[in-house]
Amino acid sequence: MPDHRYIDIVPLEKSGWFLTRQTKNPKGLSCMETKPLRCVPDVELPEKLVAQVTAPIEKLFTYPPTFRDQDENGKPICRRCGKRLGAAKTAFCPACGGQFVEDTDAE
Repeated sequence: MPDHRYIDIVPLEKSGWFLTRQTKNPKGLSCMETKPLRCVPDVELPEKLVAQVTAPIEKLFTYPPTFRDQDENGKPICRRCGKRLGAAKTAFCPACGGQFVEDTDAE
């Protein structure tokens, strides 16, 4: 396991997370200390990690385009695989993963 873990504390803090520590007070009694996450000291990120985080993300996959057609009953279907679609107009076919494009986009 690595010595350091770098996390984004902002979403954790917004959802109510905080730091706790169990210690003993000067009289020997157990006590709990709590602090907000923003009290954690900042750490300089290594250059290698900064390069990984700021590097542009390359597109690994393109969705095949497809169109919405109507079957003999007037219900919408995917032209690529023939799957009957529900009433909601989704951006992708749930069966084949094709991205629906409108006829005006294809021109």
